[in-house]
Amino acid sequence: MATLASMLGDWDQAVMFTKSAAAGGDERAQAQVALLADKAQFDPAQWDAPVEIAWQDVGARVGVIRNFIPHAFCDWMIGRAGPKLQAAKLKGAAHADYRTNSGAGFSLLESDLILQMVNARVADVMNTPIQNQEPTNVLHYAPGEEFKPHVDFITASDANRLELAATGQRVATALIYLNDGFGGGETDFPTLNWRFKGQKGDALVFWNVSEAGEPDRRTLHAGLPVTSGEKWLYSKWMRANPYPLI
Repeated sequence: MATLASMLGDWDQAVMFTKSAAAGGDERAQAQVALLADKAQFDPAQWDAPVEIAWQDVGARVGVIRNFIPHAFCDWMIGRAGPKLQAAKLKGAAHADYRTNSGAGFSLLESDLILQMVNARVADVMNTPIQNQEPTNVLHYAPGEEFKPHVDFITASDANRLELAATGQRVATALIYLNDGFGGGETDFPTLNWRFKGQKGDALVFWNVSEAGEPDRRTLHAGLPVTSGEKWLYSKWMRANPYPLI
């Protein structure tokens, strides 16, 4: 119920439902209520402050947001994702070694107040409706794992025709770095001759289409191999149209 309330933008109700679940003994709800009440982990004033994108490439609309979410939120998402990691899928995969990382997906039914707060923050900064977001994914890269160069937009084809007609193009991507302390693992944009490695809580955002709505191959990108430690990312895709709730 908290998640559904958040989708309608009723955050008072979302918090009320979470507190009600906590009072009823739900441990996950109790942990969220405690996190949000701890000023050392979550500062409401900082959360509500204006967010600005530092554009790396204005034409291709690729930018960075430093300190986008609190470290405690990063830890929360890693904790939720860890027990449900599976081999990451690749749309239209041709080679099994093209993407070797793992990930955990969270449908609306699996979401919670913290995840929804992050999703809403992404929707706000990208000026896209939260209803247009695909389910949240948390990605994990162990040493040697990578995601070779790819684009996030959906290629027009007979196989993708019905999907594009229903939910529209995958117009934008947001990646949030959930941890520090790993070697390698940069997000590389070979066409732009630029790569980025965020610190914990930083976000990398980019549009997969031009301002005219056409697929933009300038945002071809890769998750380079991790050389040491492990890398965790929040990954969010945004569509042109509302995405099915379940």
